[in-house]
Amino acid sequence: MNLTLPSNWSVLPAKQKLCRLMKLVLPSLLLVFLSTAAFAQTVIRGTISDDDKLPMAGATIQVAGTSTKTQSDAEGRYQIMVPSLTAKLIVSFVGFETQTVNVNNQTVINVTLKSLNNLDAVVVVGYASVKKVI
Repeated sequence: MNLTLPSNWSVLPAKQKLCRLMKLVLPSLLLVFLSTAAFAQTVIRGTISDDDKLPMAGATIQVAGTSTKTQSDAEGRYQIMVPSLTAKLIVSFVGFETQTVNVNNQTVINVTLKSLNNLDAVVVVGYASVKKVI
C-alpha cells in the first residue's frame, strides 16, 4: 500500500482526493477498532464477607487460569479485570473455604465465605504446638 500522496495531488478534483484519503484512513481505523475489541476486558466489582456478613479485608480474588489477582480492601470490596464474562473467579482466605464463582455475564459479584471452624483445635506456644483438649 502506497501511503504517499501523488505528485499531482494539488490538481486532483475534491472527490478524487476524498476517495484516496478514505482508502488510506479506513483500513487504519478498522484495524484500531478490531484490535480494541479483541483485547476488551471487563471490570468485575463486589464485596467479600464471612458467615456473619462482616467484610473480609485481605481476601484473595484470582481469575481462574491466569495470574491476575487482587485483594479485598478494609471494607471487603474488590475490583478485578476479567478477559471475558464467561471467566471464573477463585476467592480464598486463610481459615475459610475457597470458592470458585462463575462470572456468567455479571459485573457485580458478592461472595460469602464459609468458615472452616478448625482453627480452634490448635494452641501455639512459644516453643512448640499442642492440640487443645476440649
